[in-house]
Amino acid sequence: MDRLANPRRWSMALLLLAALAVVSVLLFVRVSKTEIELEATVEGLRFRLATGQALTEPASLAFLGVAGIGRAELSGDTLPPALQGDTLALHADALDAACSGRLSLEPLVLPPSTLVGLGEPSAGRLSMQLESPGDMWLRVVIDGCVRIGTARGSVWPGTTRTLLLKLADRADLGLGPAAGQRLRFARWVPVDELRLARVEQIAHDGDLMVRHVSTLGAGRLYYMALDGRERVLRVAEPLRFREVAGEFRSIAVDGDRIELRFRGDVRGMESGSESHGRSWMPSWLEWLKANHAVSLLWASVLSLFGLLLSLRNWWRGGP
Repeated sequence: MDRLANPRRWSMALLLLAALAVVSVLLFVRVSKTEIELEATVEGLRFRLATGQALTEPASLAFLGVAGIGRAELSGDTLPPALQGDTLALHADALDAACSGRLSLEPLVLPPSTLVGLGEPSAGRLSMQLESPGDMWLRVVIDGCVRIGTARGSVWPGTTRTLLLKLADRADLGLGPAAGQRLRFARWVPVDELRLARVEQIAHDGDLMVRHVSTLGAGRLYYMALDGRERVLRVAEPLRFREVAGEFRSIAVDGDRIELRFRGDVRGMESGSESHGRSWMPSWLEWLKANHAVSLLWASVLSLFGLLLSLRNWWRGGP
């Protein structure tokens, strides 16, 4: 009883508890922000531009579809009736003997805070959804003869003209590259939001169920703050970010997949279902190990030595 009532021995026990608390914090508490690099193929994605800039590079198109036109202008000519609505579809074929023409899309420049959604490519075409608080303009150069509406629709012959479209606050685009061409996106696109999931609505017993489905194909995630430690991503594995501040190094369309490379700082990175998410943020111990390996080793050795020495003295009743 005297041994347990000794204040010095109680102080040793408190030190032990404090050491355990520190170790627990290092093991289980996650850092609030970490830098990652993501290389993946996806069926679709959604992001928000952090700055105003060009999203795409100049492209030669075989098809252009637009829904959500606020105003249309045609250089040096009046608009045909078929182009005066809020939607349009243009088809160009440079090898069509009856109607040979080309569509040249100039870089798509978007204002900051524009939400961009890229859908799964299909039949060589990419769907793009745009939502912006600012003005969005689309400029396309029409060279020669194109068809309006469908691939067998009305013919619009003519010389080179520039079609300028002011898009509505929300607009949908369909982009089909010309034969032998690829749709190319600008490099170094800053974003402050990134979602790798699509919303699906399912009717069940008279109710409408909404769920978020991962669009992730396959890829790899690198923890840059942990010496580039690699994590392999599985197909359709959920991956969510609460906050993002980074940039796309590249976005490319390859067949029915979108290839992307992203690098930046993220917060609240997790996987699993939304109701039972698992944090993918590094622990403080992992961060210390990667960034202060030598100092962590010596601190661990000295701490362990001091702890064992204190326990021995407490047990033997020494000072």
